[in-house]
Amino acid sequence: MLIPVSSPAATPDAKPSTKDRMRSAFAFPKTFWVVNGIELLERGAYYSFAAVSTVFMRSVFQGAGMTAVAATSLAATFGALLFLLLYAVPVVASPFTERFGYRSSLVLVFVLLAAGYTTSFLTSVPWMVVAYVLLIGVGAGIFKPIPASIVTQTSSDEKRSLAFSIYYACINLGALIFPLGIALAGTILGWGNQGDTRLWHLTFAVSAALVALNVLVALFVYRNLRAPQKDKSFGESMKVLGEVRHYPSFLVLMAIYAGFWFMYGLVLSFLPAYMDDFHRMPSWFNELYLQTLNPLVIVVGAPLIAPLATRFKPLTLIATGVLVYAVGLIMIGFTGTSLLFASGVVVYSIGELITYPAWLAYVSRIAPSEKVSTFLGYGFIPIGVGQFLGAKVGGDLYAKFGVELGRPELYWAIMASIGFASAGAFLIYNWIVTRKTREAPSEPAPRRRLPMGLVAALLILLAIPALVLAGSAVPVQKVTSSAGGSEPLSAASLVTHALPDAKGTTAPKANATQTFTLPDNATGAFEVKLAWTDAPAPTGYSSTPDGYAVHVIAPNGTMVGMATAKNGADGKGTVDVKVDGATGGVWTVEIVHSDQGGYSADGPTGPLPVQPPAGTPVSAPSDTGGNAWTLTGSYQTSS
Repeated sequence: MLIPVSSPAATPDAKPSTKDRMRSAFAFPKTFWVVNGIELLERGAYYSFAAVSTVFMRSVFQGAGMTAVAATSLAATFGALLFLLLYAVPVVASPFTERFGYRSSLVLVFVLLAAGYTTSFLTSVPWMVVAYVLLIGVGAGIFKPIPASIVTQTSSDEKRSLAFSIYYACINLGALIFPLGIALAGTILGWGNQGDTRLWHLTFAVSAALVALNVLVALFVYRNLRAPQKDKSFGESMKVLGEVRHYPSFLVLMAIYAGFWFMYGLVLSFLPAYMDDFHRMPSWFNELYLQTLNPLVIVVGAPLIAPLATRFKPLTLIATGVLVYAVGLIMIGFTGTSLLFASGVVVYSIGELITYPAWLAYVSRIAPSEKVSTFLGYGFIPIGVGQFLGAKVGGDLYAKFGVELGRPELYWAIMASIGFASAGAFLIYNWIVTRKTREAPSEPAPRRRLPMGLVAALLILLAIPALVLAGSAVPVQKVTSSAGGSEPLSAASLVTHALPDAKGTTAPKANATQTFTLPDNATGAFEVKLAWTDAPAPTGYSSTPDGYAVHVIAPNGTMVGMATAKNGADGKGTVDVKVDGATGGVWTVEIVHSDQGGYSADGPTGPLPVQPPAGTPVSAPSDTGGNAWTLTGSYQTSS
C-alpha cells in the first residue's frame, strides 16, 4: 500500500497515532492469543465445576446413606485432595511437560479433564467421586504452569506486565462469563434453584464441552514455539524447589501467607453449602450466581485498587488485604439478610484483590535478582498448603459447628480468626524486618516512636477472643436445606402432627401433584405415605403389578426425597418418604405412575365369559383405568 507524502506516517519526526501505539502495544504472537483463549475456556470449566462441586459431592454421599455430618466431612476430604493435586502435580509434571512439549501436554491435559467432567456428570455413587477428583486434579495440575510459561515466552520484557494483565483478565473473565451463562440458562429452564441436581449436571456437561473444545484447539490451532526440552529432569526440578530451605525468614513468611489461602480454600469449597443450608440468599440465587460475584469484583475493581500499590508498603498492603478478607467472612457469617451476605462476598473479594498483587510485588522485591522466578514459584507452596487445609480442616469444622451443632456464627468467627491471626503476624513480621534494616549504629539514633505497626498487630490479635465469644453468644440455628439436611432431634423432644389426607386417581404413566404447607416452627421430619389398590382385573384375567414413585420437593425447589414401589399380589401398595430437617413453607409431592401393569390370560381366575371361535388367539384387555390413591402426611415440631 502506498502512503501519501503528506501522511504523518511518512514524516520521520511525526509521532505515531494513538491507534498505532495501541496496535503496537498489543502486538503479540498468535500463540499468545491462542493460549489465553485456552486459559479462558479452561478456567470457565473449572470455576463452574468448583461452584457446585462440594454440594454435589455431599448429595452423592447422602444418597448412599451417610448422615449430613459424615457427608459434609467426606466432601471436605475430597475437596482437599483436589487442592493437593492442583499444587503438587505441577512440581512432578513440569519437567515432563518441558521434555514432551507443550502441545502434546495440552492434548493430554484436556483429554484428562474431559474425562473428569464427563465422569462427574455420570456420577451417582461415591467411588465415581474419587475417579473424577483424580482426573480433574491431575489434569488441571499438569495444566497450571503451562499458560504462564507460554505467556513469558511470547512477550518481551517491556510488554511482560501487559501480557500478564491480559492473562489474569482471561482467568477472571472465564470464571465470570461461563458460570453466569450456566446460571442464567438454569433459571430460564426452571432448574435455577439452589441445590437443583439438574443445574449441577448442566454445569458438568458445559465444563466437559469447554475442555473438549480445548482438545481441538490444542490439536489443530496451537503450535509449539520451541522444541521439547529433552534435557529437563525431575531431579533438577526438585533441587530448585529444595533451595527454599536456605531462606528461613521467607519460610516463616510463607507460613503466615498460608493463613490467607486457608480462608480462600474454605470459601471456594463450603460457602455455597453454607448459603444453601442456612438460606442466606433467595432460592433462585444458586451456587453459580454466587461464583460470579468474586471475579466480577476483581474485573471491575482491579483498575481502581491498583494505585494503592504505589502508595503503601507491600507488607502493609498484604496485612490489610488479609484483614479485609476476614472482615468479609464476618459479614457473611453474622448476617441473616441477603444484602449483607452479598456485601460480605464483595468485601472479601476486595481483600483478595489487595493481597495477591501485593504478595507478588513483595516477593519480587526481596528475592535475589537471579532467583526472582524461583521465589515466585515458591509462592505456590503456601497457596497449595493453605487451600488444602482450608478445604479439609475448614470443611470438617463446618460439618461439626455448622451442620451438626447449628452454630454458623461461631464457625465463621473461628474462620475469620485465622485471617486476623495472619494479618497480625504480617504486621509483626514487618516490624521485625523494619528494625533489622534501620540505619547503621554509627549514625545518630532516630527519635523513639511508638511502633504503630506492632500496636495494630496486638489490637488485631486481641480482637480474636472477642470475635469467638460473639459467635458463641448467637442462638443455635438448624440446617434447613435439602442438601445439608439436619440430624434428627431426639424422639423425646419432638411432637408429630398429621396433615389432611389428599386423594386422587392417576392414569397410567401420568403424574399428579399435591402441596402441603408446613408452619414456621416445623422441624424434625416431614413424612408422606402414598397408598393405592390396583384396579381389579376383568373376569378371566390376572393383574400384573403397578409401580409408583413419590418425589418430595422442598420449598426452595429442590427434590429432597424419592422412593418407588410396586403393589403386591393382593393389589395393595405403599410408598413412604421421610425427610429429616424439615422447615416451614410449601412442600410439593409429585406422584408418578412409573410402571403400568396390565392383565394376563396366563392365569385366569375363572372361565372366560365368552369363548372365542376355535383358533382365535386370546387377547388380554389393556389396563387404562388408573388407580385411586390416598396420600397422608405428617410433620414434627419441637416440644
